[in-house]
Amino acid sequence: MIGDFYYLHCAAESLASAGFQYDWPDVDADNIDNVIDEFLDAWREAHPVRQWRPYEWHKIAR
Repeated sequence: MIGDFYYLHCAAESLASAGFQYDWPDVDADNIDNVIDEFLDAWREAHPVRQWRPYEWHKIAR
């Protein structure tokens, strides 16, 4: 699972620097933020920890 976060990070970095990526299927510059948010939400749902609530920084408007 940690590897998935790494691949999403690499995809985001590649999109920011080169405008394309090969790390995550069906991700482009228009949807990378939503894909990361959805993946993180799914992970948090599968790994419930009350202490995560104060750290919902990924929901901050970009």
